[in-house]
Amino acid sequence: MEHLKILHIGCANRIYEEFINTDFKVWIPGQQIMDIAQPWPHEDESVDGIVSMHVLQQLTWRELAFVTFPESYRVLKKGGVMRVGVPMVEIMDRPLEYLLGWKNTNLFSFDLLKRVL
Repeated sequence: MEHLKILHIGCANRIYEEFINTDFKVWIPGQQIMDIAQPWPHEDESVDGIVSMHVLQQLTWRELAFVTFPESYRVLKKGGVMRVGVPMVEIMDRPLEYLLGWKNTNLFSFDLLKRVL
């Protein structure tokens, strides 16, 4: 069975064995430093999957649209999958102050993601 190459972006202190765990700084040993708002240090079509949970909302839409999303597409192999967790305005029943807490700079909606992606 072939070993899948999964890129875990914005991992903070959550290190998963056999993933490439990255963040903008090293929180614990075993991580690689990678700023996802800059060109990524990975070859074209070099990863099978990308995982990012509660990170993308901390970037500006300019960073997402012109760097992070295009870089994700570039490094994913054909048929690869990107799984993200972001606060979605349609499903969150929290006040705006809560949604924009924790250094969040933007919010997501299904329609907006559909248009951007």
